[in-house]
Amino acid sequence: MLKYIWYSHRLTWSAVDLFFVLSGFLIVGILIDMKDSKFYFKTFYIRRICRIFPLYYLMVLLYIIIPLLDLQWTQGLFEGRTPLYGYLSFTQNFFLDISFISLWMGVTWSLAVEEQFYILIPLLVKFVSRKKLLLIFGCAICMAPIFRFTLEWYAAYILPFARSDSILMGGCIAIAIRNVRLREILIVNYRFIVFLFLFFLLGAAIWPTSHLSFGRPLIHLWLGILYSLFIVVIILNRSSNLSLVLKHNLLVWFGFRSFAIYLFHTPTRHIVYNGLVAIIPLTSAHYIDWLTPVVSLIIVLILSELSFRYYEKRFLLFGKSFKY
Repeated sequence: MLKYIWYSHRLTWSAVDLFFVLSGFLIVGILIDMKDSKFYFKTFYIRRICRIFPLYYLMVLLYIIIPLLDLQWTQGLFEGRTPLYGYLSFTQNFFLDISFISLWMGVTWSLAVEEQFYILIPLLVKFVSRKKLLLIFGCAICMAPIFRFTLEWYAAYILPFARSDSILMGGCIAIAIRNVRLREILIVNYRFIVFLFLFFLLGAAIWPTSHLSFGRPLIHLWLGILYSLFIVVIILNRSSNLSLVLKHNLLVWFGFRSFAIYLFHTPTRHIVYNGLVAIIPLTSAHYIDWLTPVVSLIIVLILSELSFRYYEKRFLLFGKSFKY
């Protein structure tokens, strides 16, 4: 058992799958609740723009400026063949050769996937009934693994139609908990849902290493179901110890700064590594492996706090001034 618990650390890369499920759940939920609002589209898009664009386009601006300075510690961060217009238009995930995606902007492929869904999902929620919406989402969820089987691993990992299952699973949860009959079914079967969650968690922990990697057709489906079950378990028992832990002030703090942390972590780690290599003698090079993540974490947390407090927060407050 301890061996499988240790194996579960291999899933840390799958946080993006959790992000997709959670994003689908929250966004579809908001859209359903505000479906009849007079300012449905206007408020939704203004708020999302205020959340994503300021920090994202600041990173794009730095992506343009920093290479001109020719700084030694940033060597290797900006090597990539994705054209600038790909980043400007949130279409970088369609430039498929992932080996040529800049480290500075590498993680933004997931933002591109999310932004691409923002084009379609608000329209579907607004003009399609919930019953038909579940059917459409269900078909797309079934098709996503099939697309992944037909694509190269990097395309299967970053293209929107190949990653729709995780996002739309979250959307299905949002619809289900707002339906009295479906919610009652979930409540009655709560223990079975907990069992399924533990089963999928164990399955993820013992998943063969050869098939535990980006873009594999079935692992992303499995992870999507796992994280969907996790969300359902939390929703149906909000008084549980786990729910209380998730409401802790520390996790709330991380939640508000998670966007900055996500954008900053890869560039910071690379710069810190280059800096340590430059200043630490070769005889002590073994210290670099553990110093890099520690120093990077401290710097990322400081930068994300500064970014949220003095930059992002202003735009978020402006976005909230627009009411549904």
